[in-house]
Amino acid sequence: MLLLALSCQEKPETSIEEGLTLKTPEVSHSAGNQFLTVSAEGEWTLDVRGVEETDAVPDWVRIRRGVAGEDVCSISGSGNDNVLLFWTANPGSESRSCRVVLTTSKGRYATMLTQATSAFKSDRVCGWLELPKVETDASHYFVSRDMTVGTRKSRNYAFLLDTDAKISLWVAYPLNRGLIGSGSRHFSGTTYWANTIDPKVPIEYQAVTERPFRGYQRGHQIPSADRLTSDPNFTTFYGTNMTPQLGELNAESWATLESMVRNWSNQFDTLYVVTGADIAGSSKTVKDNAGKSVTVPVGYFKALLGYKKSMTIADTKDNGGFAAIAFYFEHRSYENSSSAVMAQSMSVDALEKKLGYDFFPNLEQATSASTAAAVEASVSSWWK
Repeated sequence: MLLLALSCQEKPETSIEEGLTLKTPEVSHSAGNQFLTVSAEGEWTLDVRGVEETDAVPDWVRIRRGVAGEDVCSISGSGNDNVLLFWTANPGSESRSCRVVLTTSKGRYATMLTQATSAFKSDRVCGWLELPKVETDASHYFVSRDMTVGTRKSRNYAFLLDTDAKISLWVAYPLNRGLIGSGSRHFSGTTYWANTIDPKVPIEYQAVTERPFRGYQRGHQIPSADRLTSDPNFTTFYGTNMTPQLGELNAESWATLESMVRNWSNQFDTLYVVTGADIAGSSKTVKDNAGKSVTVPVGYFKALLGYKKSMTIADTKDNGGFAAIAFYFEHRSYENSSSAVMAQSMSVDALEKKLGYDFFPNLEQATSASTAAAVEASVSSWWK
């Protein structure tokens, strides 16, 4: 009787987490389409809307159910579904955005689609602590990228692209536990390597890296492991974040340094990171997947600025909560150990002198000129 009673009990209902999933929220200026995944338990409506509630319905994006369906700005359905989202080419000089809004009996859920402009231009430079002094011209463009962690929008990373070399000269970003997020890295063999075109940059200015460079690995500048949340992690695979890097450096001592940087970031409130590729005097190039020549760097560097409000680590007590260190590696193999990595360390001042960059120019505004100078001139033994 007990067995019979147990077998007749109703199974508990499992609820569906409702919402919208858009794999690529930033797209290039070209016309295109992608699937929009609807997760819902009951009936729903899906609408294309402007960014603001008072905006007119945009005429450049439409939705469709099924290959033979009609392109519309509003559809209804029930349960889970995949809907095709279409957009036309953007001929304007400004990027454009729209919302796609899902309405169910439980609530409303929205996702944003942003389409880049066909006219490539630098983004606005903000006073972020991680940024080096930004200098742009006809072949150097500043590009920044946002991300959403949980419900909060924040900056992801920024870079200075050399359109002649087809690589970013540096990538700058903040790093801490919250910004790293949670999830798993997406390795070679997944669809991530099949979608490496940065939608914010014309394809002729970036390396196409769906397959590795011949003789070199695709070396991340902001590591994949520094952004584990799915959408931000996806952006670390863009060609603008890659350089042709020797495997004996990328997978060995450089990877060890990347791990050390993450460990340091866990001890600071925030670690501000600049990773870069030195191409000064380089005569080597390699072809990308589209046959374009990509400059092979002669070296790689990192500049780190840590902030600890409690001033309890390194020499932060003497420097307004800040401490800094820098590294430079020639593009070759090194012994893969933490001691060998630390042998490549130097002050930020020394790296600036070597490369001609001005790192952390906004630090002076956050502290004082004398404090900023002290931070960049010394390296605390704490790092070692």
